[in-house]
Amino acid sequence: LSLHDALPIWHTVDEVQKVIDEEIVQLQRADPSDHELQRSINQIEASFYNRMERVGGFGGKADQLNAYYTNTGDPDWFNEDLARYRALSPSDIRAAAGAFLPADGRVEIVVQPEK
Repeated sequence: LSLHDALPIWHTVDEVQKVIDEEIVQLQRADPSDHELQRSINQIEASFYNRMERVGGFGGKADQLNAYYTNTGDPDWFNEDLARYRALSPSDIRAAAGAFLPADGRVEIVVQPEK
């Protein structure tokens, strides 16, 4: 490896926005692979268990139980909540991308450091 290979690759905002737009269009037109969906569900599930391992603090068990109670009336709604993600299919992801990620319905905030 040369020093050049070890340096980070910088992209312009336009380049990043183009890649994001391409990925959104791809999600709207084709189902994600089973592997991609399972990887996402695994990450969500790991996050669920991680939150429940912490007793207090922001995002810990107490916050999660309170959120369940506030939103559902049942503080023990963990299994039902997790089941919603486990039940997703690739076509559900495509449908959500089509419904919630329209090209003309988003707000973009670009923050660039001063030169």
